[in-house]
Amino acid sequence: RHHMPPVPLFFDVPQGNSLAPYIEVAFEQGLIVGNEERLFRPTHAITQDELVMLHARMVAMADQEAAAGLYTFQTGEAWYQPALRILQAHGIETPKPFTPGAPARRASVAHMTYRVVAYVSSRMPVMVAAEPIAMEATTEPHIVAATDVPQFLPVRQIQPLPAPGTQVIAAE
Repeated sequence: RHHMPPVPLFFDVPQGNSLAPYIEVAFEQGLIVGNEERLFRPTHAITQDELVMLHARMVAMADQEAAAGLYTFQTGEAWYQPALRILQAHGIETPKPFTPGAPARRASVAHMTYRVVAYVSSRMPVMVAAEPIAMEATTEPHIVAATDVPQFLPVRQIQPLPAPGTQVIAAE
């Protein structure tokens, strides 16, 4: 947030928006592009074709061959077809049935994201930015309050969430 440019990247994401720094970094990394009107549409659901492209761009960050193929089109094919080929070549399942323009279901987003992160983290040192937080137990089951964890966590060290109803207690 301290190094944000004075002018917003997208007209619909003002610099004061809490998500603006993350959107800026995702744009700088080539993961998102917005649209021709310089809109990001942060309140819209992601579509299946947009999700496929986002994940293919993540794979391309770790695989030069995939990066080269991301914008290689065959005659008459849709803009997302190279991304579908890349994900399929890397064993990453895409939404079934695949319907361009249709919203992606949360289950598809979670499944694909997990597979993409696993692939990318096996190929390069990927770090996930985290807000400075620490874990402390709350009185509610399966609720964790946060106050001081390292600024960056390696992807491989992220643990799955505990089962519903499990009380989480912070390590001293």
